[in-house]
Amino acid sequence: MEVILPRLGVSAKEVPRGLSLEEFESMLAERIDTWNQRLLHEGQRQGLEQGLLRALKARFGTIDAATQKRIAAANGELLLHWFDRSAHAESLADVFRD
Repeated sequence: MEVILPRLGVSAKEVPRGLSLEEFESMLAERIDTWNQRLLHEGQRQGLEQGLLRALKARFGTIDAATQKRIAAANGELLLHWFDRSAHAESLADVFRD
């Protein structure tokens, strides 16, 4: 297990002593499900980020670095909110107004 764990991103401290292979397999399956969900959500967020940037560039032209950083730091829900606003906003500032 000392060889396998680091490759899976699991530290030896996370695995209880005396864990059987069956128990380890179950633990690993749960961990993989969590990783898959995390990857799916991050992929969706990145897609929203790229879509928003593309829409803003098409509508308003070049997007400044500060706005790009703000978009990169936003969560998926906020990105969707801004994306919806971008369809009707008269200016880039209108997209991000509070």
